[in-house]
Amino acid sequence: MSKSAKLKAFDGATKTKLDILEKYLEAWVAIFYRKPARPKANIIDAYCGSGQDDLGVRGSALRILDVLISSEEFKKRSRLSNLTVYLNDQSKSKIKALEKLISTNKIYDSLNIKISCKDGDSFLTETLQTRQKDFNLVFIDPYGIGGVSLLDFLSKLHYTDFLIFITSGYIKRFKDTPEFKNKLSGYDLDNLSVTDKYDVHNTLCELLREKVSHTETRLYPFTLVKSHGPKNVYGLIFGTHNIRGVDKFLEVAWTIDPDSGSANRDIDARKQQTNLFDTTQGETKTDRFHKDLKQFIINSKQVNNKQIYEFTLKKGFRPTHANQFIKSLIKNKEIKSSHPRALRLNYEDIYNLKKEPIIFKVVQT
Repeated sequence: MSKSAKLKAFDGATKTKLDILEKYLEAWVAIFYRKPARPKANIIDAYCGSGQDDLGVRGSALRILDVLISSEEFKKRSRLSNLTVYLNDQSKSKIKALEKLISTNKIYDSLNIKISCKDGDSFLTETLQTRQKDFNLVFIDPYGIGGVSLLDFLSKLHYTDFLIFITSGYIKRFKDTPEFKNKLSGYDLDNLSVTDKYDVHNTLCELLREKVSHTETRLYPFTLVKSHGPKNVYGLIFGTHNIRGVDKFLEVAWTIDPDSGSANRDIDARKQQTNLFDTTQGETKTDRFHKDLKQFIINSKQVNNKQIYEFTLKKGFRPTHANQFIKSLIKNKEIKSSHPRALRLNYEDIYNLKKEPIIFKVVQT
């Protein structure tokens, strides 16, 4: 179902959602134009809206275009080779409004933009079927639960990153209705009934991970809590096959949420307020990660920097969160390193084939 033709002012959660898209796109474009052999690339906004809200705050379509014309590549060449932007919405009035906004800014003329007015899910399937070997960034932001049904298809596209907005709280409330059952057939949603309302998006992400576990797709959630009511819990699901994409998304997520990298509000504190029997009160998400990381190293007895890096990302943390903790373990003589002065817990060093891996061993007492 398409969004209403006349947008209201974006609330804080919507602005955060758009900020995440914008910041990730900046990283994605920079990485793409550093590639020596450049394939074709596409940025696809399947439910693009009319371009802005009633107060003139830019929506996804204009943010995408503005990121591109602000990129270093565009500043150097006044164009972006091999890249096409696809903007679609099924509302004719919204597309008309968007086309008017784009036409008034002549700098957009230098971009390759294709605008259409079709059903979002059908448009996505049709567009991506012939672009499976291209590098794609897909943004799916419908009302309702559109986009979830495409997850299986998206998970098979090795060069496609995607951000899907999901109304997780509504799925929990209306999962037994015919509309939701039809859209989410094949998913076991029973766990949502007993899930804390602030955890519903994370739980839903786990269900989606199970659905695509046969692929190399990595999924990461970011919860969005509306300010005007506790039932309004939504979220983004980020998906990629590329571990560098995971690193960049988590960098964005932790920039938006320095406390947990996973929500626009402190949902850990909210969950503790509603659960009198929570035994982790006072313990932060980072504290729990450090415990898990230490146990992972102890159980393994010997690990290298790549294994620690991948474990850290899998847990939803950035390498910086592991770095200082690993240094403390070395300082306390709990582990020893083959290269104590350089941990190399970053993508560039780990995947540089000229650099030897760093080995960490548990000190036997």
